[in-house]
Amino acid sequence: MDNAGTWDHLCPLIDNDYPIYALDFPGSGLSSHPLTDVGNYFTDHLVIVHKVINHFNWKKLILLGHSMGGTVSLLFAGAFPDIIEKVISIDIHVLYSVDARDQRLHTVASLRELSKAAKRQATHNPHYEYNEIVQKLVESYGGSLNEDAAKTLLIRNSVRHEDGKFSFTHSPVLKVRNTLSLNFEQVFSFISKITCDLLIIKATNTSFHGRKTRNKKVFNSYKKTSSNFVFEVLEGGHHLHLITPHPVAEVINRFLYDQAQSKHSKVKSREYLLSKL
Repeated sequence: MDNAGTWDHLCPLIDNDYPIYALDFPGSGLSSHPLTDVGNYFTDHLVIVHKVINHFNWKKLILLGHSMGGTVSLLFAGAFPDIIEKVISIDIHVLYSVDARDQRLHTVASLRELSKAAKRQATHNPHYEYNEIVQKLVESYGGSLNEDAAKTLLIRNSVRHEDGKFSFTHSPVLKVRNTLSLNFEQVFSFISKITCDLLIIKATNTSFHGRKTRNKKVFNSYKKTSSNFVFEVLEGGHHLHLITPHPVAEVINRFLYDQAQSKHSKVKSREYLLSKL
């Protein structure tokens, strides 16, 4: 599973004017595991970000997130628009939502998954040879990771035992769906309040999730409310920032210094959105 190590290849390429604090959310990396006898809620991640900001007494900051971390950044920027200067979201443009009519079934499934996760956490901790655990992680992402990227993530997602073998350290709760999810109207109530500069980087080899009508509403909102909305399409898969970090860093550095998007990138991004919306 992803952890703060997901930034290890990209961060050295970001301009030194910007110090970076990378978080391991509960259950990932070196953080403690969440409880298995309570529900699994996406909004808990907003609580974590809020606590970190308060701890350091930050008045203004930039949020950088990949996948789930990107959706946390987007919702947090909508909740606290006064303190977020910029948001950079990699390969995610909006939080997955669950329609109200489907929530009951999702909650039932989540509770069953939590029970299974609790049993796995208590009894199931298989040990692997190092090459084997690398391949396990690569396969779990369906081609999104290569071996080098997997080894980087395993620095914070594995432990070596006395027998010389390794096991994963992430919590099984990370694979449990949300016990209560936000519906689209609730998600939109957050993202429609985003006023900061916003950069969304989309990988070419991943799907563009969500209904067309809703995605069109989302992007129209970003264009309307964001002080500077930039959409970039880059070659690669879901972990492009980890596998091909240089083009990602180039786009981010340009965005951080308010430099204009290249004409070629604008055309490519516009054509991509026209094909999806």
